[in-house]
Amino acid sequence: MENQDFDEIYNTLLSVFPPFFKRIHRLGEKLLKESGISKAHAQLLKCLMKAGTSTMSDLGNMLAVSKPNVTALVDKLVELNLVVRLLDEHDRRIVYIQLTNKGTLFMEEVIKSTKEDLKKSMQKLSEDDLQLLKVTMHNFKTISDKMI
Repeated sequence: MENQDFDEIYNTLLSVFPPFFKRIHRLGEKLLKESGISKAHAQLLKCLMKAGTSTMSDLGNMLAVSKPNVTALVDKLVELNLVVRLLDEHDRRIVYIQLTNKGTLFMEEVIKSTKEDLKKSMQKLSEDDLQLLKVTMHNFKTISDKMI
């Protein structure tokens, strides 16, 4: 690959994706604010939805934050009854974090709200634009899976 081609890819990735993801993360923000939790709390809840019951260390790795930061996030979510701490039966030093029913319902509502907001913003796009976006996202996933 020519340096010029690489530079174009690099510059496009840096100019397109951060603003795109920032816009996506803004969707559904109203529900988070009303609930009194931050995006970091929501990311932790999303990790639990995806991975299921996890240790504090696993959550720290998934979120790329330190264990003390995970503890602070979990403390707030326990207080709101969105997650519970479970002790390992064989090694009480290991603490698992699990979504409560309330936490699961909350995240389902956040996802639903985010999808509705995204759908509204996508109404500005033509059918051709939507098809192009679909193909582009598929291609990007295919390429990124090969890189990781």
